[in-house]
Amino acid sequence: MSIILTTLAVIGIVIAAIIGLLLVLFAIALLCKFTYKVKIVKASKDAQWEYDIRIRWLFGLIKRAAKSSDIAVEAALSRPLPEQPKPAAKPEKSNKRKKPEKSKKLEKPEKPNRLDTLKTLDFNTAFRITGYTFSLAKKIFTTFVPKRAVVRGRYGTENPATTGKVLAAVYAASAALSIETHIEGDFENEALELDIRMLGYFRLWAVFWPVVRYIIRPEIWRLIFPKKVKKTKETKMKNKMEVDENGNGI
Repeated sequence: MSIILTTLAVIGIVIAAIIGLLLVLFAIALLCKFTYKVKIVKASKDAQWEYDIRIRWLFGLIKRAAKSSDIAVEAALSRPLPEQPKPAAKPEKSNKRKKPEKSKKLEKPEKPNRLDTLKTLDFNTAFRITGYTFSLAKKIFTTFVPKRAVVRGRYGTENPATTGKVLAAVYAASAALSIETHIEGDFENEALELDIRMLGYFRLWAVFWPVVRYIIRPEIWRLIFPKKVKKTKETKMKNKMEVDENGNGI
């Protein structure tokens, strides 16, 4: 008996250690910084956009980089090859035995319809769900916003008034989003030269926890996981009473 208890204790300790290790790794993944650097360049008006994106996670153990040239090569390689003509199909033999058709089909249980759940919501519940959704979207947006963004370049059109209006709108939006902007205006010629640099970081915990809190709210939980409506004997009897002897509705 003591040998069995010792074996069970050892197995329990091993399972607890594995679970603890998985929880520690999960916590590290959630709390570790996810850093990204983005560089977008347009050398001239007629030049193509060039991208350079670098991602770093888990103390540099995971690194990824993508450039516009690499993306163009991958797109070219992913193009489907021209289809070759298929050989003519042989005529099917008429002596093949046909599979017997199933006389009865298995009835699948009715799945809960979320549209019906939405229709049954009252105004206050729908208002609260809308507020929760906007709050979640705002938190996720602020999490992914870069910590620093710098825009440099030169812009101009043939119309000086249009150039001035566009530059005023760009500087107003940059001030609202805390983007450092240095764009020169060319009021005589058409020009579009941009050099955009962005640096940001976030933790997955800042996304995971708000999403969990959003899902566990009663209104959202009932909307995502609606209860299955079970047909009772009373509802079945009502359905039978609504049908006449010939099988047609009253």
